[in-house]
Amino acid sequence: MKIVKMLQDIKLTGSQDNQFLGDMFEGFLDQGIKQSEGQFFTPMPIVKFIINSLPIEDIQKTQENAKAIDYACGAGHFLNEVAKNFDKEHHKNIVGIEKEYRLSKVSKVSSFMYGQDDIQIIYHDALAKTKDIKDNDYSILVANPPYSVKGFLETLSKQERNKYELIKTIEDKSFSANNAIECFFIERAKQLLKKDGVAGIILPSSILSKGSQNIASTKGNIYVKTREILLKYFDIIAIAEFGSGTFGKTGTNTVTLFLQRKPNNPDIQKHLKYMVASWFEGDFAINELFKDNNLLELYTLHIEIELELYKTLLGNNYDERLFDLEIFNEYKQEFLKLSDTKNRKKQKSYKALSAREKEQRDQKELLKYIRVIEQDKLYYFCLAYLNKKEVLIIKAPTNGAKNKKFLGYEWSRA
Repeated sequence: MKIVKMLQDIKLTGSQDNQFLGDMFEGFLDQGIKQSEGQFFTPMPIVKFIINSLPIEDIQKTQENAKAIDYACGAGHFLNEVAKNFDKEHHKNIVGIEKEYRLSKVSKVSSFMYGQDDIQIIYHDALAKTKDIKDNDYSILVANPPYSVKGFLETLSKQERNKYELIKTIEDKSFSANNAIECFFIERAKQLLKKDGVAGIILPSSILSKGSQNIASTKGNIYVKTREILLKYFDIIAIAEFGSGTFGKTGTNTVTLFLQRKPNNPDIQKHLKYMVASWFEGDFAINELFKDNNLLELYTLHIEIELELYKTLLGNNYDERLFDLEIFNEYKQEFLKLSDTKNRKKQKSYKALSAREKEQRDQKELLKYIRVIEQDKLYYFCLAYLNKKEVLIIKAPTNGAKNKKFLGYEWSRA
């Protein structure tokens, strides 16, 4: 009866914001869904900030029947806000995907309440393929996808898992334990967005720094690979970092990545990979063929090494002066700790070598180790450097009062 009285003066449908109903839905669903799914609803000030930061109006003007998607739509806040920027006749081009059945129904009710009945809500796992959702079909993607969800890979078929580059970083026996679902949502964004499509995606801050590449591993690190996907397939427009109080009950620090999908053609990744590979074969004449022929020099300035000294590494020539530099000395120390390095020195064939031969063998293996790392780093430096624009960084204050003012809200302790 109390709930009926609360609702009796509220119009259930209309175009105006109805935050009361949204809050009520979230209150009912809070314990049963959010904590078990690793997903937290997005406060409306954050929703509005993300939507208003995207060039939706420009996209509407330049693209006929532009489509928008939220592939983890929850209660539908992003969808409702996007729809305000679309003509009613184009609401059918707005799609939400939600794996949790109750939330998919909430999203549908929410769209109904806002008079946005034509928004499509699909009850489905967004990481799995469905005939209703086509790749390279969306101009706008906004989402606050789940994170740290164990066992999500086991809900996908082998065929579905193999559509992701990231699956190569995970052992089959680790599928049940792997919880890096947010990484797969980033790659899914790459699949869904069309050329020049834009995205605003909320992610844990750790996505930008977690994990490190182990040169001895054949699988690689999933977080490193995720960052590679970001650099290969997107121009990073802006990064907004929010503090731990943004989402109330979770203390997780988050970032919102504002991205633009790079065109697949011309294939800049292959162009740069070929150029960097040529440098590591000692071919510098190839620079004359490329517009961005100063990237090697820019990289050496970035890591603070003389170009001519770096070229000794590119020419596969051992130069002791390299190890006067901190970064190369760190490479050497890591190389000495490798089990492969230790095991090689235990081999009879190694022990039979003269002192000079051992030294030459060690230098050869060390150079090989460093060159693999540096070739990778140089390639991704080039990709990052060719980002279309300077990246805008927005960082929330750490001070509680200032952060409250920055966000425009605070959470009740009740």
